Amino acid sequence: MALNIRSNFVKGRLIGLFLLGVICLVFAIELLNTILTSRASLIPIRGTLENSNIYITTVSSKTKYNHEAISQKSELIFYLVEFKIKFALVENIGSDYRNKEYEEIQTKLKKADSVTVWIKKSEMEFWEPKIFQIEADHEIVLEFQNVRFKERSLVIFFLLLGIGCIIFPVYAFYPRLFKSNSNLRKAA
Repeated sequence: MALNIRSNFVKGRLIGLFLLGVICLVFAIELLNTILTSRASLIPIRGTLENSNIYITTVSSKTKYNHEAISQKSELIFYLVEFKIKFALVENIGSDYRNKEYEEIQTKLKKADSVTVWIKKSEMEFWEPKIFQIEADHEIVLEFQNVRFKERSLVIFFLLLGIGCIIFPVYAFYPRLFKSNSNLRKAA
């Protein structure tokens, strides 16, 4: 069954699919930026812990069928005395009401005499920079490699979804681009 792309409805849907693909690719590239961050682009910020808290909040969203999905969001927020910067780690913890990883990090931060947070040099002036590594008294409590590669499956998903959403409308509007290459292969 061939697509009738002369219909304005179909054209609109294909253009919408193309734009969704572009948005997915932009989002994947933004996430890819974290994965491609090198240690050389980071700067350590060393200070003493002023305050730290863990907040667990309920997050809900409704689908178009009015089904409500509820999960918990965990935030570890802390400040250093020497800097006017908010440091935050945020993670969706599903149906749990505790985040043991963040509790362990907070305990080590509170016991430490000095805390070192590694952020990008380019984010030094940001109010809430992305954290890549945390050290408490020279002991690593949040590892650089874990932060970098935490979202790699999301990157792959959005890259594949974006490419697919772009290629399908291009194929529907310009099928000759794809058919001419297959004809060349048959002739060879």
